[in-house]
Amino acid sequence: MMIERNQVNDRNGHSVIVAIGSSTGGPNALQKLFEQLPHHLSYPIVIAQHMPGHFTALLAKRLNEQFSFQIKEAQHDEVVQNGVVYIAPGGWQTTLVQKGNRAFFKITEPHQADLYHPSINTLFASTTFFNKKILVVLTGMGRDGSASLQAVKQSGGCTILAEAKESAIISGMPDAAIKTGQVDWELTHIDIGKWLHERGGSL
Repeated sequence: MMIERNQVNDRNGHSVIVAIGSSTGGPNALQKLFEQLPHHLSYPIVIAQHMPGHFTALLAKRLNEQFSFQIKEAQHDEVVQNGVVYIAPGGWQTTLVQKGNRAFFKITEPHQADLYHPSINTLFASTTFFNKKILVVLTGMGRDGSASLQAVKQSGGCTILAEAKESAIISGMPDAAIKTGQVDWELTHIDIGKWLHERGGSL
């Protein structure tokens, strides 16, 4: 289902980041999404998947063995590289920070009150310094991700996609995102992958 189309074609500075949030049913949705992507990515993808520590490293390892582009767990102070898919480590909070003309990962201990670690809201909120950001809310229970959408949208150059009910194992998170009025596209996880592939040359 198409809601609206936003063009993404700015390549200056920190040009593009694709940030994905997922929870229950996320690993399968991510695999199906990745199957639609080109063999070589021209932009980085960062994923906050609700999952305990250690399991995110196993998820990254399993997915990396299946695809031609690199998929790895993000590390503290690591430079964000084009063409790499990063999975936020479980049990920690992951943000993106700007240092000069480069973007780095900041991995910190969660606060006691944090419901999710990694938090999708926390990851999304840290993308505002990129000229273009694509935020994707996949299957999951609850509302994680929705609270940050308006602020990131207002920072400019932001397109937001949410997984459609037809493919979401649990539609709580994408539904909450859609209810904010900030979502541009509502698509199945396969069509989200196709959307990213079709725009690969212009992201």
